[in-house]
Amino acid sequence: MNSFILKITGIVFLSVILFPLGTLEARRIKDIESVTYLQKTLFAIGYEKEAEEIVSLIKEVFPELEELKTLPVEEKIEQLVSMIKSVVGIYQEDMCDLINVLREKRANCVGYSELFYILGKEIGLEVEIILVSSEHVANLIELEEGFMLLDLAVEGMFYGKSEIFNWDNTYQCEASIWHLKEGNSSLLDSLRRNGYEVIQRLDERGILAVRYCHYGSARGKLGLYQEEIANYTRAIELNPDYYIAYYDRGVILEELGLHQEAVLDFNKAIELNPYFAEAYCGRGVSKKELGLYKEAISDFNKAIELSPRLASAYSNRGSAYFKLGLYDEAISDLNKAIELEPDNALAYCNRGSVFEELGFILAAVSDYTKAIEIQPDYVRAYVARGLVRFFDLHQKEEALADFREALRLDQKLYEQFPQEIQELLSSSLKEG
Repeated sequence: MNSFILKITGIVFLSVILFPLGTLEARRIKDIESVTYLQKTLFAIGYEKEAEEIVSLIKEVFPELEELKTLPVEEKIEQLVSMIKSVVGIYQEDMCDLINVLREKRANCVGYSELFYILGKEIGLEVEIILVSSEHVANLIELEEGFMLLDLAVEGMFYGKSEIFNWDNTYQCEASIWHLKEGNSSLLDSLRRNGYEVIQRLDERGILAVRYCHYGSARGKLGLYQEEIANYTRAIELNPDYYIAYYDRGVILEELGLHQEAVLDFNKAIELNPYFAEAYCGRGVSKKELGLYKEAISDFNKAIELSPRLASAYSNRGSAYFKLGLYDEAISDLNKAIELEPDNALAYCNRGSVFEELGFILAAVSDYTKAIEIQPDYVRAYVARGLVRFFDLHQKEEALADFREALRLDQKLYEQFPQEIQELLSSSLKEG
């Protein structure tokens, strides 16, 4: 078992005990005759302890797997896909660990890809796992006549698979990623349209790293941020070219207010994948929080160039324009963000701030209210609406209700309120 300590600007993040590194263990037992090929595959991607139970579950739920070994390759693929989808037919976002996938008969993209990977290798397929985006992985199969992309986790994607293609004619390597070549063809258009413009091919350590990122995300949803960071860092140790892990760690550091540290992680993610629009956007957010508004706008510009429909880039660029007093540009960007993403609470709240600054008080209240409708726990929107109601509209009771709700969501806010608001809250508590 491995554990480690991550130190960032004097803050110490102590991880939970982490899973052992599979590849080294697999090499150590490689020549033991009692270990099956399937077990070795499981060991290699970090399932040492669970391997025996996983093999037992596979025999139970896929009793006809052995019969696939004698089939022609393309028939193997068709039969294996059909077999997996008939057994694990339900997509579930947090279900990536193989043992739970086989027990619960549910999987996310990681679960489906790992299951096809181990079963495919067991029946003689040349199969890999590839990283497609910050949230998605799929399979890559090598055939005699070329390569095929297979995605079991997205309904309707390629109807399960892409057409067979020549790798060298389709992708070119840049930094740590493979980028789709320029050109027009039905294949290129299909790959581009379905989000396969940039991919990263993963080795065994890379597969384990992906799982650590998903473990980290799950810990973050529980508010266990130190463990979340620890898992992202472990993913980076396993696969130093794993740009998503740097990005994910940058996002949580940003949320924790560690913006300089977040910028370093976003820098690395961009170095490894120069086409990663979300990383430019993330770095722009941190630079904006550091007061580097012009640099932030430059990053948002790049994010929009790479991904013209990235609503968060418009919303945050609008906020940066607002900080520079460029109100027309700010409203234009925030309108675009709302057009692209009508449920973007941040865009409504940011636009409300611009309207408030321009003296359009009722428009500001309307936007803050819309932000709250979209995101009922949006503390900032309650505070902003409460302040406008209290100071501009002189609606004492409505403002008080907003402040109370904000405090219910975050009790630490009290000390940040102006003295007049603190007194109002204190007197209302006494009256209550």
